[in-house]
Amino acid sequence: MICSRFLTTTWILGPINTIMEKKFASRISPVLVLILGAVFVPTTYLMIRDGTYLGVAINLFAAIFIVVVLAGTRYAITGDSLHIHVIFLVNIHIPVVDIHRIERSYNPIASPAGSLKRLAVHYGERSTLISPKNEADFIRTLKSLNPQIQVTL
Repeated sequence: MICSRFLTTTWILGPINTIMEKKFASRISPVLVLILGAVFVPTTYLMIRDGTYLGVAINLFAAIFIVVVLAGTRYAITGDSLHIHVIFLVNIHIPVVDIHRIERSYNPIASPAGSLKRLAVHYGERSTLISPKNEADFIRTLKSLNPQIQVTL
């Protein structure tokens, strides 16, 4: 088995060079990071100034949890499935054959995406919002497995 690692994508090739797994990191929006910093830094400073150390601990725990969630969001295309994984919180498996449309979305609803620049993946009667760092490669890989996917960006 051959394994190669690129900046944001991992390929694992089988004995006949078929794609068995390709991983994509989530894009993390600098705007989202600035908003979180604008909330956590001043409130933590004020709590330290006022001696509210329990509040500081809670704030730091929340900030660390958010960083871990953002950094732990991954998408993998394995065989014929799209896997969406966010640490222990989200684990979605979507058969690629069920995906019929991918379109751009800026919907701020909670989803397994670290950016507001998202892709809405429509499958069956459902959809989910994701934000892979390398969108073009992500879409190209899905379309190579299911050429019927309609893409609107």
